[in-house]
Amino acid sequence: MSKPAKITTRRFLFVFPAVSGHLNPSLPVARSLVEAGHEVHYLCFEPMRAAIEDTGAEFHSAVDVLPELYSGRQAGLGGAFGSLQKEFGVVDSFLVAFLKLRAVQLELELPGMSRFLRTLAPNAVIYCPIASSGAAFGASLLKIPSVALLTFAGPGARDPTWRAMLHGQCASVE
Repeated sequence: MSKPAKITTRRFLFVFPAVSGHLNPSLPVARSLVEAGHEVHYLCFEPMRAAIEDTGAEFHSAVDVLPELYSGRQAGLGGAFGSLQKEFGVVDSFLVAFLKLRAVQLELELPGMSRFLRTLAPNAVIYCPIASSGAAFGASLLKIPSVALLTFAGPGARDPTWRAMLHGQCASVE
C-alpha cells in the first residue's frame, strides 16, 4: 500500500493596496492556498482586514510595517501619497504627481518592506504591480520569487488607460 504524498506547506505574502478592485481578485487565490494547507499573509490596510481574514489569511498593517513611509503621514496609500505631495510641493493632478513621486515613495517603502520580508521569510510574494512595487523590489533584492497579479482589464489595457487618464487631466506622456 502506497503512502499518501506529503504536502509541503509554504508561506505566501500578498501585498495589495486598500482598493477593492486591486485586492478582490487576490482573495480567491489566497483562500485556495489556505484551504490547501499553506500559510498566507497579507500586507494591507485596516479597512480591508475583514475581507482578508475571511480568507483565513493573517493580516499585517502596512502602516505598522512601513514606518519610514507612514510615520508622521496620513495612513493608507492615498494618505501617505497626499502627504508626500505636500512635502515636496507637487500640486499636479494625482496621476502626474504619482509619476513624479513614485521613486520617493519606493525609497521610503523599501526599508520596512525589506525588514518585513526578512522576518516573515515567505516562499513567494504575490503583489499588485500597479500600487505595490515596493513588494516587487524587496522580493527581488532578497531573491524571493514573486508574482504580479495584474488587475487591469486585460493584456494591453494599462497603456491606453494611463493615456486616457492623463488626457482627462490635460496632460500627456510626451
